[in-house]
Amino acid sequence: MVKIVDWQDELRMKMLESAHAENARARKVWGGSTWDRSEQAKENGVKGGRPTDKPLPKLSSKANMVNKLMLKSMKVCDIADVLGVSHQAVSQTIKRYGLPRAKG
Repeated sequence: MVKIVDWQDELRMKMLESAHAENARARKVWGGSTWDRSEQAKENGVKGGRPTDKPLPKLSSKANMVNKLMLKSMKVCDIADVLGVSHQAVSQTIKRYGLPRAKG
């Protein structure tokens, strides 16, 4: 009975060593540990979310018109009526181009 327990303990230790080596290799390949990523996620959450580095796209002619009308304090449904499109199309344009944008 004692020999079986010693053999199991030895196998357990070898498996732990193997797991530590594999985890170190995975951290090197995938960049850091789960703890590091969770800390970064908490920090980004406090700042308002994941940082965005993409600049806003250049306004199309339709988006430019929506922007001008929004700057005149028009509602989405009124803008849709003026342009002859659905309010959903106007809402998607607002989201896609980050409207309203300041003049200039």
